Amino acid sequence: PELTGLVRRPGDGFVDVAPESRLDALADRYLSALGTDERPCHLVGYCLGGLVAAALAVRLAAADLPVASLTAISSYRIPFTVEDDLLIDYAFARLMFREPADAGIRLDDTELGQALTLARRSTGPRITRDSLLAAATPGLPGKEQRLGLLARAMGNHGIDELQALRANVVESLEAVAAWQSEPYLGDIDFIRQEGRLHFLPELSQDMTEFWQQHCLGELRIHDVPGTHFTCLTGSRAPGVARLLREVWGRRS
Repeated sequence: PELTGLVRRPGDGFVDVAPESRLDALADRYLSALGTDERPCHLVGYCLGGLVAAALAVRLAAADLPVASLTAISSYRIPFTVEDDLLIDYAFARLMFREPADAGIRLDDTELGQALTLARRSTGPRITRDSLLAAATPGLPGKEQRLGLLARAMGNHGIDELQALRANVVESLEAVAAWQSEPYLGDIDFIRQEGRLHFLPELSQDMTEFWQQHCLGELRIHDVPGTHFTCLTGSRAPGVARLLREVWGRRS
């Protein structure tokens, strides 16, 4: 089958759209890019991309274009808005496949998870600025220092490039937390990571509950090795690829 990758580009206007409309704007743009091809398609999205794929599936169905299958990989609507720079930088380091300590963030994952759980209970749907500082070691570097340390540790990214990438993460987190969508009438395959992140101890459960509520057809869950950040990397990638081939082969 033909493979088409849909990706964002710098300067694509993503941030100019209100957070609650950003993912739908991407889905509209991708629908236009796909055109009126009436061949059945298998939509696949990881993380934020899983939500965009779900929104695109709704649009394809409304346009009477066939969706043979929809697969979300380690994806869900985050139930809180992240405003805390420490948590953003912690997650950003992981997204860049580095240890948070490379950015000067020396935290115990379990303690951070406990602090995050407490913050969610006390501030509701917002993780406010500095709400996790109690879990930090004394002398934690500031945001600019953390990015500088991360840039030096990586070697192949300048500070300006990392600032732009970090801004993209912030914009995406805002969009995911604010996204609202009607449930999907069709079937969904959810590829779920087995590995736990101690700073998000309920992540797998939260993701599962989201797709159970969003999917009005049959929800098929496939567990794969790795955490949210590693389930598509290294030796784990071929297993996910095999799963995707099986889903495509099962199409009607």
